[in-house]
Amino acid sequence: MTDTEICNMALSKLNVARITDLRDGTDTSRQATECRLIYDITRDMVLRDFPWNFARKRQVLALVTDEYVGYDYAYMYPSDAVRAVEIYNPTSSMGYEDGYVVDGLYIEGRAKTKTPKIPYEVVTNSTLTHRHILTDQADATLIYTARVINPNNYDSSFIQALVWRLAADLANPMKAQPQLADQLMQRYMLALGSAEASDADEASEIPAKVSSYESARG
Repeated sequence: MTDTEICNMALSKLNVARITDLRDGTDTSRQATECRLIYDITRDMVLRDFPWNFARKRQVLALVTDEYVGYDYAYMYPSDAVRAVEIYNPTSSMGYEDGYVVDGLYIEGRAKTKTPKIPYEVVTNSTLTHRHILTDQADATLIYTARVINPNNYDSSFIQALVWRLAADLANPMKAQPQLADQLMQRYMLALGSAEASDADEASEIPAKVSSYESARG
């Protein structure tokens, strides 16, 4: 998968001719020019709109010397972050749901994590040159959505969402019918909803502990 292929998938929603290459500048068609103008920022917007699993990253934050009223620590915002998700809580605890019986066999409950959220704030420093993360957490680790630029790392749900959003953003420059942009944006929102349901199912697939009865049978 390439950036050019993603753009062509979006252009196909508008019944517009394909482009030959997004990046090298040899294609001077109107659609290629418009794609170059919006592709990177639209990609980042779609990354921000949902905490995509494939783009999730953890990083120990770099402490800065700037001081802010109301917080004990200030950290540098990661340069590749497009959305801060949460500060990792090192005191999170693991618990288990109650067990249940299936066909006379007792199944122990699934594992579940109880993680209190650590408050933080993202601000711009006084010289307007850097973004900082403010928190009372010492040695903070940020969980965030990273800027992923290699399409080979995208999952299928993200590609689908990006295609619909690109098509919606290209509709007006490509002189599509006025209502088409709204329809394409609705499809984009549906794609985000589908991704959320898929991620929720994936996150809930925490293997149950093997019951003592099952172990004895094995």
